[in-house]
Amino acid sequence: VYYKEAKGAVYFGLQNNDDNEWYFCFSDYNLDILKSDLLQLFPKDYLCHTALFILKEYDKNNNSELYSTLKAYFQCLLNVSHASNSLFIHRTSFIYRLNKIIELTKINLEDSNECMHLAFSFWILENE
Repeated sequence: VYYKEAKGAVYFGLQNNDDNEWYFCFSDYNLDILKSDLLQLFPKDYLCHTALFILKEYDKNNNSELYSTLKAYFQCLLNVSHASNSLFIHRTSFIYRLNKIIELTKINLEDSNECMHLAFSFWILENE
């Protein structure tokens, strides 16, 4: 077990850090290792929430920014004011977009499991 941890930490440490680091802690890279292992077992289409694929397709067809709106909302820890500020849009416009997202995808942002799945999905799709 410790060998696998060390091997994973070195692999991701060398990928993610500058060359000045000479040691890598497993705890710094355990999420990267988890992501890599999961993606080897399952395609991202199976792991990610379908709402994100719906939003990406809608954005492509309608020249909108609903995917980035929901992503900002999660990056700002579900805070409407902070998310709207980060996108440089009015709070009311942000709420309109959020309601449109809910209408399109039928997601429930008050369900903690669904929110965790969405946050996990954004993380999986990161660097795509």
